[in-house]
Amino acid sequence: MGPTVLFPAALNILGKMLSKSPMDNRWIPLILSMIGAAAGPFILKASNLNVPYPELMGVLIGFYLGAGATGQNQIVRQLFPQKPDPGELGDGPRPPT
Repeated sequence: MGPTVLFPAALNILGKMLSKSPMDNRWIPLILSMIGAAAGPFILKASNLNVPYPELMGVLIGFYLGAGATGQNQIVRQLFPQKPDPGELGDGPRPPT
């Protein structure tokens, strides 16, 4: 598999790790897209694709790969929803454990 296939999967894993952190989840798509944009030129070079304006194309491709990782996560979450814990709904105090 080429780097353009493996990179979104790696970003998806990074996104899952970030979602477990105390950081607000709304920043995860932007962070993944920026990481993708920064790494995109290197991924394009490793792919040995001959494209015009390789640096610009690498940034754009990387940005969209990062955004695609967020899309992958949302597709999986929509297709395989998980039951929330009773206390996650915000409808009262959590039961004692």
